[in-house]
Amino acid sequence: NEEHAEFAAEILDALPERVVRFRLPDLTILYCNDAWASGLGMVPAEIVGRDLYEFLSEDGRAGLVRQLARLGPDEPLVPDSVPRADLRNPGRWIEWIDRYLPTGEVIAVGRDVTERHDFEVALIESEARFRELAENSSDIVFRFLAGPTPHFDYLSPSVQTLTGYPAEIFLEDFTRFVEMLDDDGRALIARAVSGEP
Repeated sequence: NEEHAEFAAEILDALPERVVRFRLPDLTILYCNDAWASGLGMVPAEIVGRDLYEFLSEDGRAGLVRQLARLGPDEPLVPDSVPRADLRNPGRWIEWIDRYLPTGEVIAVGRDVTERHDFEVALIESEARFRELAENSSDIVFRFLAGPTPHFDYLSPSVQTLTGYPAEIFLEDFTRFVEMLDDDGRALIARAVSGEP
């Protein structure tokens, strides 16, 4: 009933997440909360009744098309796996999840994931720097994982210069590398595999 709708809108307006409800197939905005509108520098009354496409970047439009291609009665809840740049707030990233409603409408909820996005980008850049250093090192650089079964996750190309065998040989079976070590080296690997310091 109308009273419940007002209560729901009151709760949604209090959320920091961005919420918008739109009609299919014409993408007319039927509702947006204060957070969604303020992210655009507007108020909800300026937005309701307009086409959702007006408020999306080119990337956001492409993401919406992909989401709507999957969304429907058979798959009513679809998270977008790609954070989208916030059109009005450069450097901010929003992650969306869409819910199809039997009325032919969609509710989309967006959450600011800037911190996570920035961390993931920094991690990718750090891994690229590590790989560049490792690829150009004359020492053997490796990443070893003890579980679920002990194995090398990475070996620098210098392993071939020092052992005569390409890294792939040891990546397939790390025991081949262990067999080449002296007793002290094997003891060190055994401690690492067992989790000893």
